[in-house]
Amino acid sequence: MPKAERANRPNASLDHPEDTLSDRELHVFRRIGEGFTTKRICEEFGVSQKTVQTYCARIEEKVGLGDGLELTVAAVRWRQTSQL
Repeated sequence: MPKAERANRPNASLDHPEDTLSDRELHVFRRIGEGFTTKRICEEFGVSQKTVQTYCARIEEKVGLGDGLELTVAAVRWRQTSQL
């Protein structure tokens, strides 16, 4: 999806990713927000880096993000606000 199209799309799922993501996707999203690398996440889960990358791609698609940087920023912001 082009960036301009994403910018005009409301994204409530970013406010409440727990309503949109599977348990495993939410766990990956939370770990990204905590600063974990893909390698560290795959070691924790006991899966390949490709599997974690697939989870990340699904998260990006489900919540309307364009790339890994947007995913990281969204995960950090969600983690900060969900701990208030």
